[in-house]
This record gives sequence, structure tokens and C-alpha cells, in this order.
Amino acid sequence: RTHRQGRRHEYLATPESKEPLYSQIVKSMEKWRAAYPNSRVAPVVLAHLYQRRAFNLRGGGFADEVWKENWDPFFEHLKKAKAALVKSKKTAQSNPRWYSTMIVVASALQEPRDKILEIAREGAAKNPTHLVTYLSTLNSLLPQWGGTIPQVKAWIEEASAIAKAIEGESLYARLY
Repeated sequence: RTHRQGRRHEYLATPESKEPLYSQIVKSMEKWRAAYPNSRVAPVVLAHLYQRRAFNLRGGGFADEVWKENWDPFFEHLKKAKAALVKSKKTAQSNPRWYSTMIVVASALQEPRDKILEIAREGAAKNPTHLVTYLSTLNSLLPQWGGTIPQVKAWIEEASAIAKAIEGESLYARLY
């Protein structure tokens, strides 16, 4: 187990956790979202739970090491995460985690890089100090996920320019 799996929400998203417990948590999250339809937190937490479940089902190995039967549930949970985020954008986009979660989900669903960068730019414009938005975008541009080193460098330059008035040169250093 990694240190991340020790956190409660990570544990609940792991494939070895009991399905009834995971289902109960999802139902509770959906009730929370229904009870507070204008919540900027509930839909993002639900989407993050779906996203973490997807990645835990997939596992951490290379694509050719993933069990074939895990691909369908992986994409199913990612689509649920995206649906929760899309449905809640109007109310939840003021939550900076909306953007960082959407970037991870869009990248995993292999959406076009232009779309991912559009989400990142919008999130960075609204929340220029939210480091996770920049890091999630950077990760999606790495060669191991189909990106290129020139794309990584271009994003670091662009992100640094966005945050320069607030962060100075520190974001540049953090991203490199």
C-alpha cells in the first residue's frame, strides 16, 4: 500500500475495499448533492471519488499490464466523474478543485490536448494560485501520457506568466 491509500477517501476508492461500503458512500454523496444542489463542494467530491475509484481499478502499471476486465469499469467511473462535473459546472466552477479534477478526468478519457488546456486556462484565470490545476495540467502533458517535452515547456512558461503577478517566479520553479 502506498501512503495515499492510507487516507480514508483513498481507501474507499480501492478495488479491494468492500463494494457495499463504496456503494454506501456514493449514495451518501449523491444524497448530499441532491440536498444541496447549489453546493460547490458536493459534486466535486463525488467526481473525485469516481475518478479515484477508476484509477484504483486500473492499477498503476503500464497499459499493457492492466487486466482486460478492468478497462471497462475504469472508463465507466471516469465517465461518471465527468458527468458529475459537467452537470455541476455552473455552480461548482468557483471551486478550484472542479478544474483540477476535470483536467485529470479529461486526460484519462484521452480528450484532445486543446480541450484540456482550455479547461486549465479557465481554471488558472479564475484561481491563479491553485497549484493543483497547474500540476494536473503538467502531468497530462508528460510524454508518458502522450504529450511532449515542448508541450510541457510551453505550459510551464504559460502558467508562470498567468501567476507571475501573484507568485513571482516561484510557480516556474515549482513546475520544473
